[in-house]
Amino acid sequence: MKDKIKLVEKHIEMYLIAKVKIESTISGIHLKPHVVDHYKYVHYAINQLEEELRLIIFNDFMAKNKRNWYLEYFSTSSYYRLRKVAIEKFLNCLEGL
Repeated sequence: MKDKIKLVEKHIEMYLIAKVKIESTISGIHLKPHVVDHYKYVHYAINQLEEELRLIIFNDFMAKNKRNWYLEYFSTSSYYRLRKVAIEKFLNCLEGL
């Protein structure tokens, strides 16, 4: 599972970098196609997840919110179970693209 978490972290990090580049570049001029493609793939994969799984991916990997943020939404056991599902579904979706 640690390898999968690292892979999700890598994809999200590249996604966030691409997002900044896209938003700071007028009309996407001078952007390398792979930057835009990666952004679109990850954005699509995130949007394919159910709302609670998106919440986990967003808070754990994108916003990197404070520790135990999930206690407002889930029990600890539910969070870890759903986190595993979120990681698996996210990576499976990316793999299918």
